[in-house]
Amino acid sequence: MVESAGLCGLGALRPHELRVLEASSASVGHAIAAAVATGATTVLVALGGTAVTDGGAGALAALGARFLDRGGRETDPSPGRVTEAVRVDLTPARSLLSGVTVRLLADVRTPLSDNLDTFGAQKGITAQNRPAAVRALHHLTGLLTDAGDRGATERFHTPWFGAGGGIGFGLSAVTDTTARSGAEALLDITDPDDTIGRADLVLTAEGAIDEGTWQGKLPGSIARLRRERGLPTAMVAMRADEPADHPLVTTHLIDNPRPGAPLTGPALRRGLAQAAAEACAARSVAET
Repeated sequence: MVESAGLCGLGALRPHELRVLEASSASVGHAIAAAVATGATTVLVALGGTAVTDGGAGALAALGARFLDRGGRETDPSPGRVTEAVRVDLTPARSLLSGVTVRLLADVRTPLSDNLDTFGAQKGITAQNRPAAVRALHHLTGLLTDAGDRGATERFHTPWFGAGGGIGFGLSAVTDTTARSGAEALLDITDPDDTIGRADLVLTAEGAIDEGTWQGKLPGSIARLRRERGLPTAMVAMRADEPADHPLVTTHLIDNPRPGAPLTGPALRRGLAQAAAEACAARSVAET
């Protein structure tokens, strides 16, 4: 299992430290290579929460792919410089991953074509650098197509491959790759008896309920699963920009004594407990 958020994640950076045209997924490629070196033939790659938008170009380079400029010299495949490459040699990466299956566990359904619009701002995309980031992704798609990846253009618009800054998009050019909801995969692994799907009431939480919640994030996936079965879910959050418009899904906000500041320690625990108590009380009233 390779966790992209732990390797090139947003959590390690402050907003002023984001460098979207320089940020690379190379660390994910190094981790996959290390797993394969120990004999792994199936690698689960958890995608989400990254600070990159390089479409997996950095991971490809770390796995041996060579991005070459007009002079035949290797060049940096980061978004700010990948357009210097005129071709990419995928043979070393394909050789390294021969016989290896990569299973992408994505946190959102977003295709790479929509990644920058939906998640670009949190990674450092601005009006000034957005054109360069867009050109980089289209250029990478062209390079992969020219290198024999005939499915690159279609995959650019395919759900799940935009998760994690498109890391899976690049990886799927060099090895057998599948992509699915990471939330559903996590439930399969951690809840084989379907306790979450059958419980009378489930409490789930995340920082902000927004558009991404309903595109495959775990809290939204749980709410959708239970809603389809006619069961209630209570969602606890700091903020709700897009709460579910459904009677079986209720939203309970944590009261932050200092708006805009992060909640930590005792204040967070009290807030979660209070929101959970409200959710249980609301469910009791609904049942009576």
